Amino acid sequence: MNNKEALALGIKQLSTGYNARPEDFIRPGITFAPPALDPGRRVYSGKIPFFELAAVGHAAVIMTDIPLLPASRGLRSCAPAGGP
Repeated sequence: MNNKEALALGIKQLSTGYNARPEDFIRPGITFAPPALDPGRRVYSGKIPFFELAAVGHAAVIMTDIPLLPASRGLRSCAPAGGP
């Protein structure tokens, strides 16, 4: 397996685990997704409120419960790591 194939496989697993689409981890920006127990998803915690974040390059997916969504949306103003 080469680096490109490994990255594609990792993005596929992240998209399953974060209730997102693979392109959400490729396109720069922040995507918000509600938690869901999709087939193939690993379960880390069932506690509420729920907040998880995964990032690949300049793309991030935040999986959060509705009560935390307003506070999470304030993260849009954050600059990418290494940026202004």
